[in-house]
Amino acid sequence: MIGPGLSEESIEFMEILQRLKEEHRQVLLMRYHIGLGVDEIASVLGKTYRGAESLLSRARAELKSAMMLDE
Repeated sequence: MIGPGLSEESIEFMEILQRLKEEHRQVLLMRYHIGLGVDEIASVLGKTYRGAESLLSRARAELKSAMMLDE
């Protein structure tokens, strides 16, 4: 849900996030919105540290690609 007072950029970013794979969106939110470290994300997702790190890397790449397509 989009609330009052959000900038156009914030709304556009939220729309881009919604287009990402669910797992990628979740890991990005855990890292950058909640502020979990990679070790904490790994624990939450039941992955190894390297697995969580790899997932986060793929999520960042998908986000970057989606943002470039949106320009």
